[in-house]
Amino acid sequence: LTGTLETSRRPPACFAAVAGNFDGQGLSFGCCQWNLGQGTLQQLLQMVESRDSDAFAQCFGDHSTELRAVLRQPRNDQMRWASRIQTGSHSLLEPWKHAFQALGHTDVGQAVQVELAGTLYAKALILCTILSVWSERAVALMFDIKVQMGGFEQETVDAIRIQYAMMTSDPARPEGEQARLETIAHQVAFQANPKFSADVRNRKMAIARGNGTVHGIPIELETQFGIRLASFR
Repeated sequence: LTGTLETSRRPPACFAAVAGNFDGQGLSFGCCQWNLGQGTLQQLLQMVESRDSDAFAQCFGDHSTELRAVLRQPRNDQMRWASRIQTGSHSLLEPWKHAFQALGHTDVGQAVQVELAGTLYAKALILCTILSVWSERAVALMFDIKVQMGGFEQETVDAIRIQYAMMTSDPARPEGEQARLETIAHQVAFQANPKFSADVRNRKMAIARGNGTVHGIPIELETQFGIRLASFR
């Protein structure tokens, strides 16, 4: 679900999605858009190279040595390198675009992404406990927040709890759970950069409500992804 929302590509194409510096993160890749700016793409690439150096070399070809050297550089130098391999409209130049796309179609490239996503999933479960939500849909929302936003600011958590206190619906019932998820979606949008807040709200509300249209893609959590408004336990 998050791979589809993050890249506007359904699986497995989302594993091969690559983007330039449109968001200030230098270079982003994969279903959860791991990136240079946060230091997460470096980890992904190093894991792939250590597990299957042949696949790494096959994807990046003559540029494998250059990429390995870049991964050893300070973050600022990596960001400057990323700016040199993309256009002013943030599209990657060849052969880099094709190389990253090829990596996303390899078994090792997808396996590492799934493993790294597992860490985010574990943190999403913790967020469900912090915000007292219990459904599979809640886990999906928390996971998506971890990917897109990195998590919650404390003032957002406080605002959510204030909204909870004013609700009359039973939080143990599906309608109460959905009301809480919609509250979380609204408050996360307030936390977002104003430039992206409308997109964040639309995306998070689609998850909270179980359906919607995000980036022109119709989303229905239960029928398309098996994600229900039922207990994740």
